[in-house]
Amino acid sequence: MIKTPGNTHDSQILEPLVEQVIEKVGKPEAVAADAAYKTPAITSYLFNKEITPSLPLKKRDLMLHITLSSRQ
Repeated sequence: MIKTPGNTHDSQILEPLVEQVIEKVGKPEAVAADAAYKTPAITSYLFNKEITPSLPLKKRDLMLHITLSSRQ
């Protein structure tokens, strides 16, 4: 468990929390989180650790995916 002040954004604690999990129980295959964690820094961190991020798509992401898929 990691305690932080109330004004600390959740996404700022993800890396130390994942490191704690790795140290105590081993590397997870995936990390699921809400949209607050969907940042380039967090997704890069998880990919570099070979952990699959399970983060929600935003509507614009979904629309871009649909647009790109329809071009194939």
